[in-house]
Amino acid sequence: MAGDARSPGTGEPWLPLGVALLLGVIGFRCLVAISPDPFFDVDPMRNPLPWFGIGPLGVLLTAFLSLVAGSLILYGAHRRGRGLDRVLLLLAVIPLVPVAWHGASGFADLWRGADWIAAAIAGVSLAHAVREPGMRSTVLGGLVGLLAILAVAGGFELLVEHPAMVGYFETNRGTVLAGFGWEPGSVQAELYERRLRQPEATGWFGLANIFSGLMVVGAVLLLGSAMQKLSGGAFGLLLLTLLGMLLLIIVNGSKGAAGAAVLGVLVLYAPAVIRSLRGRDLMLPGALALGALLVTTVAVLVRGGLEADALGGERSLLFRSQYASAAWSMIAAHPWLGVGPASFQEAYLLFKTAESPEDPVSAHAALFDWPATLGVAGCAWIGLLTVLALRCGLAGRTPSEACEHDDPRPCGRLLVPAALLAAGGLALGVELGSLTPVALLFRVVGLLFGIATALLAQEAFQRLEHWKRAWCMAGAAAALLALSALDMLFVQVGSVALAWALLGTFSTARRPAPAAADPLLAGVPLVIAIWVLLVAIRPAWEADRHLEAAVRPLRAIGTLRLDAPAPVAGLAPMSRAAAEERVRATLEPVLETLPTDSPLARAIANAELSACAPGSNDPRLITADLVRRLTPLARRAAVEALVPSVEADPRNFAARLALVEQLRLQAAESPPREARLALLEALVALDLATERGGGARVALTRAWVELESARLEDAPDGERLLAAFDDALTRAPHDPRLWIGRSEAGRLLGRPEVELASLEAALRLDELRGLDPLVQFTPAERAGHERRVEVLGAERLD
Repeated sequence: MAGDARSPGTGEPWLPLGVALLLGVIGFRCLVAISPDPFFDVDPMRNPLPWFGIGPLGVLLTAFLSLVAGSLILYGAHRRGRGLDRVLLLLAVIPLVPVAWHGASGFADLWRGADWIAAAIAGVSLAHAVREPGMRSTVLGGLVGLLAILAVAGGFELLVEHPAMVGYFETNRGTVLAGFGWEPGSVQAELYERRLRQPEATGWFGLANIFSGLMVVGAVLLLGSAMQKLSGGAFGLLLLTLLGMLLLIIVNGSKGAAGAAVLGVLVLYAPAVIRSLRGRDLMLPGALALGALLVTTVAVLVRGGLEADALGGERSLLFRSQYASAAWSMIAAHPWLGVGPASFQEAYLLFKTAESPEDPVSAHAALFDWPATLGVAGCAWIGLLTVLALRCGLAGRTPSEACEHDDPRPCGRLLVPAALLAAGGLALGVELGSLTPVALLFRVVGLLFGIATALLAQEAFQRLEHWKRAWCMAGAAAALLALSALDMLFVQVGSVALAWALLGTFSTARRPAPAAADPLLAGVPLVIAIWVLLVAIRPAWEADRHLEAAVRPLRAIGTLRLDAPAPVAGLAPMSRAAAEERVRATLEPVLETLPTDSPLARAIANAELSACAPGSNDPRLITADLVRRLTPLARRAAVEALVPSVEADPRNFAARLALVEQLRLQAAESPPREARLALLEALVALDLATERGGGARVALTRAWVELESARLEDAPDGERLLAAFDDALTRAPHDPRLWIGRSEAGRLLGRPEVELASLEAALRLDELRGLDPLVQFTPAERAGHERRVEVLGAERLD
């Protein structure tokens, strides 16, 4: 057809427009921090800095744009006379059923599941886009450029941020360790310090393993592109990028990334060793890429069958085998709809073994994650991954791919720079307020370096021969799939879109004959985007609006505490009037951040500084006393701002738990009578959450709030407290600290047998968590519990 001969810069604009939008969205998602639960990240009263990055609302907006881009690409493919691959689309969309089911009762499941759907459809869309001559090299270049930007960010972490973090720890060692409850020189303190001093690059993902895995994929792609000779300058820049990625992998020391790199390189260079593999009719490249996934999966399962001390005490594969074991139990208990996209961690508390010291949010393996969280429908994505992987070996072997050697027209060349500039610029704007001048410089340099790398990589991929390009992508796919069995690339909110995009670009959709139903199929992502807009984005926006209203008063008090003025250095001591004037000056900018008619703003404006820290001329002490007096007002303002969010969307348990957390903090900062009222309000909120099936998180929070409430009561209801901990333990039976809470319930109830049995269970379970001493009781805690067991044992004998 005539459409087959068109380059990306000619003909219908829908496909290149969709590709540019999709690359921009994926780039933005990788270049900005994502906070799934900003409610619990930090107390703004302690740290008044703005939250970094985006939350659920931002994720849903990018998912919406990604789905729109998917429809543009599919419609563009149809307009260019290319049929749509119905099998790929069907496999991508099937998990929408459990996502909608779980999303009806849990907002976290809704937004995370919608994001997963958008990512899978993005991969399918790109598998259609790369059928267009020249487009595969364009997209590959853009993805390599994005990975180059991430590499620069990793270098900044290693060269600037990590030394600064270690320096802060050395200056404040006692304070930091005390915050964890660890004594200097303890096992926990030594392990923490050893991990802290280990330099790691994480990019915007927050996890070194994910970052290392993406660097491996980029390195394999660059190794493959080097199979074709380039000019000296171009070769030098790509070589520099490759060396930087390899250095970051080595510094991070990820064993999984190293293993995936070996598998990827073996697949990449297989035809260089066995020349007969260069034949065009073989499906072997894709089969080998899929084999890398099977190899790593088998390695995880085999490690689970060995003793904990086997293989020199290796821990990474052992922990992953524990995650897999729990995932199998989830699948057996919830085979049809799974536990929910955001509920793996809660289910893990119930299904894990007592020896597992961790509570992960994922099985760290796509093959286990999808069936565990989405049930039988999750197997559709296993099928999608398998089909895309097998087709990696076919990429570049079809007649239409002959045009890959043609240069894209100017529009095609501008596609990647425009997408990366938009992504980097938007990400920079989101986090600009938190950047130092040095960090800003690195961001700009990284963006320009990534664009230059993208353009040169695009040229390199265009020049590769058919068989070299096929094996290059198969090698990168082998590394990516191997990592999908070890880490959260296809699950983590920051990397999921990029992982599917890489796999879709390495693969290709079938080329069926155009059909009358193709325009309707192209509209499927758009229909899902409208569903996301109507069902998910509005409640997310409402929650975000109420959250900001709740944060504002807390941040105001935190700013006062942080900006407390010091006395002016001089020979003459500061007078009381001068000290009050200095404090008053710090109140003015804080007032500008608050609504003028709010009770907190009026209290700050009318504050009687003369009553604060009487007898002191130190403005810091005056400010501290003022903060103490204003804190209850700020907490109450936050509570009142969160209540409408809770009432508007009962599914948003994160908002409800944020409300409970503010009430709990209000109780800790208030006299006994006000504290009891705040805790009672928190318990009412938890009762309502329990009625709506709040899950383990609500049950655990309820137990600890009940304990705090009981400690304030003259005649605590021990039976109610014991029931709360028993309910929590049905959901997390292997948590030693819950058993400690239960022991206190037994003590308050006057039942020493309950206290003793609970303490013994706590000590036994804590001993089993020896695989990670950081999560065990401190020596002082353990000694205290053991002494109490001895006392109770002696009393029982008497």
